[in-house]
Amino acid sequence: MSELELSMFRQRSQEALKQKARRGALVLGVAAGYVKIGRDRIEQNPDKRVQDACSCLHQVRRAAKC
Repeated sequence: MSELELSMFRQRSQEALKQKARRGALVLGVAAGYVKIGRDRIEQNPDKRVQDACSCLHQVRRAAKC
């Protein structure tokens, strides 16, 4: 590929990411305790150990605020 083609490809890719972000469909990563399902869905992690760990963490944080 020539430099011009690479530059155009980068420019189009960046513009596509910006448009996706404007639509609210851009997901680069998900928070701990969640998993990305397919291209546009985020769900709680089905692993019971992960759910228990996140629940414990939230309880500790709530207790520390009091």
